[in-house]
Amino acid sequence: MPQGDEDALLEAAGKQPVSIAIEADKSAFQLYKGGVLDSALCGKRLDHGVLLVGYGNDADSGKDFWKVKNSWGASWGEEGYIRMVRGKNMCGIAQSASYPTGAKAASPSPPSPGPSPPGPSPPAGKTHYGDPKDGCLQDELEISIKGVSGDFCSPKCSLFKPCPSDLPAGVTAGPQCALQDAASGAKYCALICSPSLPILDQQVADDQCGENASCKAAAPGVGLCTYDD
Repeated sequence: MPQGDEDALLEAAGKQPVSIAIEADKSAFQLYKGGVLDSALCGKRLDHGVLLVGYGNDADSGKDFWKVKNSWGASWGEEGYIRMVRGKNMCGIAQSASYPTGAKAASPSPPSPGPSPPGPSPPAGKTHYGDPKDGCLQDELEISIKGVSGDFCSPKCSLFKPCPSDLPAGVTAGPQCALQDAASGAKYCALICSPSLPILDQQVADDQCGENASCKAAAPGVGLCTYDD
């Protein structure tokens, strides 16, 4: 995506979540409590990866904003999110924006059966985002990403269907609706690892992915947990 181009960022954000890098070491960002962040004190020396999930207009201030999901927990900001003013490249939000492309199912998905009740809970000891060699859950597909080694089980997601939060043992990476099949437009969940930019410590990043998985760089500022076996 063109560096600093918020129009291109707006177009991309209308299709799927976008991985972005920002400067997060300034107090203007770290001490954010709410509202639309519009501060000249937030710099553009990128040091933190976050996820752009939407945009809008604040009725109180009249300011256009980006809605960004941070990784510091629900007690920070607006329940884990921040709204940043649009059109000023706030905190370098448009400096290094990207999203993974080339997501594809490793095998054809079955025909859609139409509306049905919610599926059963995962079997005991079985979670989403597992190793395809052990079999994926009924609502998952085996996913691989062009240019990224390995694969993983992934459920579909959308604006109204968040990613499941049950994770394999030992996994601390966060599930996000971050992938899109270029052919069908379907969106899929992935375990996003290493919020630092770039991956500064590979072992620490791999540890976020649990047993038999590792953190692979998929785009600037975003890593994905995949299984290599």
